[in-house]
Amino acid sequence: MSGYAGRDDEQVIVLDATTLAVLARIPLRGLLAHVVFDAVGRFAYVTASNADTVIEIDAATRQESRRFRLGVRAAPHGARVCGGRVFVANSGGRSVAAIDLATGAVEEVRVDGVPIQVACTPDGATAFTALQDQRVVVRVDMASRAVTRLALPDTARGPAQVYLGPGGSRLWVADQGSLTSSARTGNRLYEVDVAGWRVLRSAEVGLGAHGVVASRDGARVYVTGSLENNVAVLDTATLSQLATVAVGRGPNGISLRDALGGAP
Repeated sequence: MSGYAGRDDEQVIVLDATTLAVLARIPLRGLLAHVVFDAVGRFAYVTASNADTVIEIDAATRQESRRFRLGVRAAPHGARVCGGRVFVANSGGRSVAAIDLATGAVEEVRVDGVPIQVACTPDGATAFTALQDQRVVVRVDMASRAVTRLALPDTARGPAQVYLGPGGSRLWVADQGSLTSSARTGNRLYEVDVAGWRVLRSAEVGLGAHGVVASRDGARVYVTGSLENNVAVLDTATLSQLATVAVGRGPNGISLRDALGGAP
């Protein structure tokens, strides 16, 4: 996990996934936002919003190994690793960036809105994001740099995180909206058919729906309710809510660990 504070005590905290014991604290600076691992867990990548940087950490040594500089005022936020590249949602730069981990080269595609999180196909050919300021979901073809937009229904208040389900046929979109205006707070999860590029269904979840992740078999989806301090568990076949789990104040992003390991 990373410390989203912007102070001298910012740090990446390494936890034991079973006991939640703190194993290490790695001091970093730059308004840390998100942290993701590569496919084999060798390196972690941390977005530093104020530093316009993605920081690579060696998971074995727990030391910083590289830094990747993005554009001025890029304000990187969410990230995913796919196909040998780190994909980054640049909230300030209004773009999606792809960092080639072999060469360090950075490719940037403008999406003309404010992305919070990014998803990507395993081969890195396609990226997805949602524009919180426009109630729009975006698909980016990385080879052609073509950007395809999809407007969410009028019930949307401002999407936050997106997650590409197993097999890549469904994109899940958590609609957070504003956390300070009750009239503009979102509480829905949207299901997008990737091939048909259309919204299939939606379901009510917790107020301030922010983080979203799907189970490895695609049977369950989990959504954090930032203003209700919980996680909603939904059956993807029916989009019915199976459970609501209290998790403490202001849950944000979410990851999933099962018998096979952690989900990206």
